[in-house]
Amino acid sequence: MAWKRRLYLSLALARLYFALTPSYIHPDEHFQGPEVVAGEHFGWKVTKTWEFTADKPIRSYVPLLAVYAMPMTLLQWIANGDPSPTMLFYAVRLLFYFFSMVYEDWALLELGSATMPNGGLLLTASSWVTWSIQTRSFSNSVETVVLLWSLVFLKRIVEAKAPSIRSCIVLSFLVVFGTFNRITFPAFLILPGISLLRHFITYPTSLLAFTLPSILLAASFIVLDTHIYTQLPIASLRLSDLIITPLNNIAYNSQTENLAQHGLHPIYTHILVNLPQLLGPAILPLIFTIINWGSKDGKEEEELSRGRSGGGLKKGSLWEYIPLQSAASGILLLSFIRHQEARFLIPAVPLLLSSISLPKAKVWKRRWMGGLGGF
Repeated sequence: MAWKRRLYLSLALARLYFALTPSYIHPDEHFQGPEVVAGEHFGWKVTKTWEFTADKPIRSYVPLLAVYAMPMTLLQWIANGDPSPTMLFYAVRLLFYFFSMVYEDWALLELGSATMPNGGLLLTASSWVTWSIQTRSFSNSVETVVLLWSLVFLKRIVEAKAPSIRSCIVLSFLVVFGTFNRITFPAFLILPGISLLRHFITYPTSLLAFTLPSILLAASFIVLDTHIYTQLPIASLRLSDLIITPLNNIAYNSQTENLAQHGLHPIYTHILVNLPQLLGPAILPLIFTIINWGSKDGKEEEELSRGRSGGGLKKGSLWEYIPLQSAASGILLLSFIRHQEARFLIPAVPLLLSSISLPKAKVWKRRWMGGLGGF
C-alpha cells in the first residue's frame, strides 16, 4: 500500500537523523569496536579495555576486522591518508545505518516479517531500538544482523526437501562469526536449531556441509586471534599458545565474583524490566497475539492452512514461527545469567516485533501503528 511505503520512507529518514545526531555516546560502542581497530589501522593512541588486555582475553579481533577494516581503508583513501576522528565517527554511524536499513530489513523481508503475521517490518522500523542502538557500533548491533541472516538460511534449510549444501555452508560461517562476535549468540539458535537437527538427521550430507566448514572457520579465527594477541608468526604457533576467546568469555562469565563487578540482577530482570523497556507499548499486542493464537476458530485455521491469511503462515502454532522461537530461546537462556543488561536482548527486538499481529480493520491498524511508532 502507498501509505505503508510513505511511512517506511519517513521512518528511514528518522533512522538516518538519529544515526547522525550527536547524542549520548555509550562507551562500549567505541571501546569494544571501532577504537580497537582504529588504533591498529591509523596508528592512533587508543585505550584498550580489559577484555583485550587480560591474560585470557575474551573478545575476538576477527569479527572487528571483518566489520571495520575495509571501511577504514576506504575512509583513509578518501581523506588522503589522514582522516580525523570526527570523520571516522560519522563514517561508522553511516556504516551501521547501512547495515540496519539494508541487511536487517532485507532479512526481515526474507523471513516474511513484512506480512507475517503483519506489519513486522514497519514496527521494527519505528522502534527506538532501531533508531538509537541498531545504528550504533555495538557488538549487539552486529549480532542482530548476523542472527537474522542465520535464521533466514536456517529457514531455507529446514523447508528444503533435499540436502541444502550451499545454505549449510553459509549458515556455518554465520554461526561461527556470530559466536566469536558475542558469546550470547548461540542462545538465540537453540530452539530453532531443533528443527535444523531434524533436517540433519534426515540428510546427513547437510550435517557434513555445516560441521566441516564450521570447524575449519573456527580454527582460522582461533589462529588469527592468537597471532594478533601474541604477535607470534602463524607458522610457529603451538597448541599451548592458542587463545580461544569464546571459551575465555564463558569461563569469565561463569564466575559470580566476576559478574558482581559489573552488576548482579534477579533472574526476572530481562523479562519483567528489560523487555518492556525495549518494546514499549508494543509488548501489549505481542502478549495478545501469543495468547489469542491458540483460540482461533475453525474458519481462521482453515484459511491459515491454505495460506489465505495474507502472511503465508501454515496451519499450526505461532510457536512454530522461527523468529519467535529464536527470541524466546535467547531471552530464556540469557535470563539464567546473573548480569542482565537490556542491550543483551537487542537481537530479540526485531524478532518479537515481527511476531505481532495488528488489528485487521484498517482504521485500528493505522491507529496502532501511530501509537507504536517511535517506541
